[in-house]
Amino acid sequence: MSSQAAPAPRLKLVLVDDHDGARDALVRRLSTDTRITVVGATASLEAALEIARGHEPHVALVDTRRQDEQGLQIVSALAALPEAARPLVVVYTSFFDADDWRRSHLAGAREWLLKQIIDVDVLYARLTEAVKRGLPACRWDGVR
Repeated sequence: MSSQAAPAPRLKLVLVDDHDGARDALVRRLSTDTRITVVGATASLEAALEIARGHEPHVALVDTRRQDEQGLQIVSALAALPEAARPLVVVYTSFFDADDWRRSHLAGAREWLLKQIIDVDVLYARLTEAVKRGLPACRWDGVR
């Protein structure tokens, strides 16, 4: 009988950003952390929904300031998924103000983060705190 504890489940995340360079850079940065699994990264609403349904991520990081102006539509669609697949929607943006937050929150976002957060430990801590506040315990149990 082994005395080693099973590894803690990873925080599963989908990233929705229409800027390819920003999306790719964040995926590379998050991939260095063994506590996080990026289950998908896309610019598309349809792909984000497919990823969420197929992988049941804990978090969806969504850049709402998009050239196609679909940011709030993406937030709303992800927040409306059935509970088993519904991620905690987190607005992830470079610029934010009270009106942006009000519109995002009404669309279904539960948290926001600035893209300027470079430290993966800080990002992980903020995301896990948000998940524990915003998702049923059965969805995140074991994620530390």
